[in-house]
Amino acid sequence: MRYITHGTGEGDIEAILDRDAATALFGDNYPHSPFINLSELQCAQPTSWRSRGPTIPLPDHRLFLGATIHTLTLNRSPVDERIERILADVPRLCPSLRVLHVHLEGPLFGSTEPIAPLCRVGFFSSLTGLCDIRVRHPLPAPALEALRELPHLQSLFMVPALDDSWDTPSAPSAPFRALNILFIDGKNDDRAVPCSAEECAAVLSVAYFPVLENLTIQADTIGSFQRILTIVEAHCSHTALGEIQITREQAVAEADRNLDDVIGEDIRPLYAFRNLHTVELREAYNFQFTDDEMLEMALAWPRLKHLSLNPIFQMLEENDYLTVDGGVPPPVTTLRALVHFARHCPELTDLGLRVCTADANVGDIRRMFFSEGPLRRIPPLTRLALAHNLPAGDPRVVLACIACLFPRLEWLDVRFSEEVEEGSEAWAELDRLFGGFLRSTNGPTYYHTLVRTLWGQR
Repeated sequence: MRYITHGTGEGDIEAILDRDAATALFGDNYPHSPFINLSELQCAQPTSWRSRGPTIPLPDHRLFLGATIHTLTLNRSPVDERIERILADVPRLCPSLRVLHVHLEGPLFGSTEPIAPLCRVGFFSSLTGLCDIRVRHPLPAPALEALRELPHLQSLFMVPALDDSWDTPSAPSAPFRALNILFIDGKNDDRAVPCSAEECAAVLSVAYFPVLENLTIQADTIGSFQRILTIVEAHCSHTALGEIQITREQAVAEADRNLDDVIGEDIRPLYAFRNLHTVELREAYNFQFTDDEMLEMALAWPRLKHLSLNPIFQMLEENDYLTVDGGVPPPVTTLRALVHFARHCPELTDLGLRVCTADANVGDIRRMFFSEGPLRRIPPLTRLALAHNLPAGDPRVVLACIACLFPRLEWLDVRFSEEVEEGSEAWAELDRLFGGFLRSTNGPTYYHTLVRTLWGQR
């Protein structure tokens, strides 16, 4: 049986049960659940509570806790004594729990302090079956250390408590034996005080992650990519990690225009992970990689499928988002860098880079592309993002270079700043010539004509 306290779909039940009503219905044998086969429980404010305001009693969700519960979600609830009582009862009443999701709206309704029951010593000791934990509320270092003892924990979403020390233990600590997905959230909308990605990465210092496959860090600011990735290199398996995303979610502030560029040396610690298939790094200001550094990157990640190194160029000013392309130096990466990914990443399907196209030359690109001999397979890239790239070269030459490398391309992002006139016409023309949206209605586009011409010659 599945019980939900608000109607979200066909078959869902909405019920409001205070203590007196529950006693009348089920007798006085609480905390024994009246639903002996209940396996999934989602606790939230009922629809009627949200629409009428907190003038009616909230349900006593503890009535439904029991030994058969394997999935428990606390959703959209204020952090109050009622929620803390539910969590305090979980280790005793739900020994078979496998999934625990705590989605609380801290900044709106409750405290941003860690939830007391999750901080208690021994809270997780009886919940050895837990495999999926999502806590959208500050989680202190001692609570994370307790999670290392869970033998089946595979997925963890957490918001770090910044007041705690996340230093590397002096003695070797127990690893997270089964954890393969880790999401560390430091965004401003989940906490009163924003957390930088560098501070989030310090969470990894408490243990070793021998089977971690997917690491995501989201924050308002980044900090030093080199320091972040040095921590990742030291605490994650070089063979297991396949996906890493470190992204900034907020608009660029005026002070960010003085940030140092991200260069190849900053991300070199990540080259130790040879099995990476997804890499997404988003910083506030600028990525500046030479073509030789892009070759090193392509050779380091032969299994790459998705790569995004396009920065965020937006500035928040008087509640409006304004791009600041004009204040950003042109990229040093050229179209020649795309050759390295076409040759050395045979599984790459999605690529996003800042690339200077001013000196585009299709003859040079073709000679470089085929200089190493025949291709083992046609490059499978279908999505290419070349946003915020000024100055721009001749649109037809640029498109011919791309067609030479990626004949299967289906989507091309050539967004440009409306506030910057220089080069905008060239990018608009490039977008028109590619004409991906016309493919299904008007037949072959100029790009596909180029593909047939260039690839038919070899």
